[in-house]
Amino acid sequence: MKPMRTLLVTVTVASLFGSAPHLNVRHSPDGRWLLYQTNPGGAGSIGADGMPLWARRVSGGRPILVERSVLGWPDFVQRCGNGFVVSAGGDRYVSARNHVDVVRPPTWSPVNVSHDARYSWFSAACSPDGKWIAATRTVNLEEGRFDSADRSIWLLAVNGSARRQLARTPGASDEAPHWSSDGRYVTYYRHATHVNARVFVYKVDVHNGRRFGPLATLQDGLGYYGHQTFRELPLLGKTIAVDPGHNGANWAHPAQINRPVDAGGFRKACDTTGTSTNDGYSEATYTFDVATRLARILRREGARVVLTRTSNEGIGPCIDERAAIGNRAHADAAISIHADGGPPQGGGFDVIYKPNVPESRRLALAVREAFATVTDEPYSNYLGRDGLQARTDLGGLNLSVVPKVLIETANMRNAGDARRLESAAYRERVALALARGLETFLR
Repeated sequence: MKPMRTLLVTVTVASLFGSAPHLNVRHSPDGRWLLYQTNPGGAGSIGADGMPLWARRVSGGRPILVERSVLGWPDFVQRCGNGFVVSAGGDRYVSARNHVDVVRPPTWSPVNVSHDARYSWFSAACSPDGKWIAATRTVNLEEGRFDSADRSIWLLAVNGSARRQLARTPGASDEAPHWSSDGRYVTYYRHATHVNARVFVYKVDVHNGRRFGPLATLQDGLGYYGHQTFRELPLLGKTIAVDPGHNGANWAHPAQINRPVDAGGFRKACDTTGTSTNDGYSEATYTFDVATRLARILRREGARVVLTRTSNEGIGPCIDERAAIGNRAHADAAISIHADGGPPQGGGFDVIYKPNVPESRRLALAVREAFATVTDEPYSNYLGRDGLQARTDLGGLNLSVVPKVLIETANMRNAGDARRLESAAYRERVALALARGLETFLR
């Protein structure tokens, strides 16, 4: 996701008050030009007062005036192809007299692609292929309060040849679009037209108009002259399958959990009971606690989370079904959480992946680095090598068609590891470490 929609200032704090010449400095995509704003009037609120937008060659020369007035919000100037898309206009209300221009070197002459002065157009974002712009449209009116009117999301052709409505909810605001990395989806925020409304996150398929969501729910910040502030959601639009190993009642149903199932070209038992610490704290209880904490963190960061089990009182699911759950969800990543029952003198963690699956190995590397950093748990001294292990005998990995890893987070039979696992504070660190690894992989 794009950075938080707050003021983007690349110079010192003093620049907010006009003591430095250049604000919001950006390089052109080819690296040959600088785009920047100046604050000739010395306004103390650069997000609310329009400022000139200039272009100048990195090698020097005279600056070119690109736009006479652009608000200082970071989503008002964004890269697009070999140039930029600009939400231009001098009114401090984003809902009044803004339009969408495309500007490119070497002339930097603005080309208006919104073509309709009856509305205000802003928060324009360019598709990865540089052909389309998703922009927010609203009535051309100073709202007169820290609030927002009805808003909708529109697609504008970069060459100005076409436009169409992508999302609109009567009586609500649909705004702040941004694109998926493959250019198929636009994610946006929907909220009621009043201050501090609950905000719902949706995405829409730009090809067929199908809408998905809400993907997440959050609280809106204060709208500043119509510009809303939304908390960053780094995993917005991502689906993650979280698989807590084993289940709390597996031990009581041996016939069912010992039933052979497909494990990827051979057959293995449906599931196992898992291990436990010497004082009886079970692996199933531990993994479910960590998975619940992890799901909460991931959802808070915008992800859709699919759990392979939602309680610790049942049996299974079998290893083939655990893989199928992530596959059916078209998960962007999947992780199976375990703790080993190794020799008492053995300790540390180990991340397991299926060999010859590059994305799963990349996920394993990201999880390994985050886990070591956040938990301070060492690499296993009896499993794998350097905290990693490639295996072909695990059905949950073999049958997954999405990037997936299994982590043995510690050895429950090691006294030191067991003490840590039985600490709720440590389990929260484990969940945070796994979340950070997944986030690194999914960026």
